Amino acid sequence: MARILGLDVGARTVKAVVLDATYRSTAVAATRQAPVPDGEEPLRDRQVAAVKALLEGVAFETAIVALPGIAAGHHVTLPFIDSRRVEQTVGFEVEAQMPFDLAETAWDWQLLQARDGKSEIFVAVVKREELAGLLAGLAGAGVDPRAVVPAGLAYSALFGAGVLAAEAPADAPPGAEAVLDVGATRASLCVVVGGSCETARTFP
Repeated sequence: MARILGLDVGARTVKAVVLDATYRSTAVAATRQAPVPDGEEPLRDRQVAAVKALLEGVAFETAIVALPGIAAGHHVTLPFIDSRRVEQTVGFEVEAQMPFDLAETAWDWQLLQARDGKSEIFVAVVKREELAGLLAGLAGAGVDPRAVVPAGLAYSALFGAGVLAAEAPADAPPGAEAVLDVGATRASLCVVVGGSCETARTFP
């Protein structure tokens, strides 16, 4: 059994869910939240202090963290579905859309769907210095995340796992569904069609 920590670092509160995962099932072991303290210190320092308080006495093996900043999201369509060609090509497509040097960024991509000979890909891009600052702060709180994911995109997993499902009649045509998370300083939106993420975005 693996114990997995999911961590959401907000501007006012930090939230955590701890999952006990086996090969066949996943169960919620604990949920917690802690306020980000007020003060004149930088927000990142206060968030780290809240994470430390939140995780005191919490045991976990793997951590997944929602990116607290705003990642640029891009929907890219490639005219083929071969995974090797996608891997070789996607970097050039991302670079062509960036208004700054790709070396200054951290980015990753996820295949949304492959159909009609085309690959639909979601690409998330964040400034490298912002991500480095987050990882350094989390390290100070004893967290070394296995993955840092854009908040909006993470919600699509709720549909894929069947946690959220449409309540429309079985014979109704498939439509779009959306999850909108409105926080203190940012909002995250995920649009899902047929159980798959169509697009995701986080904005102030």
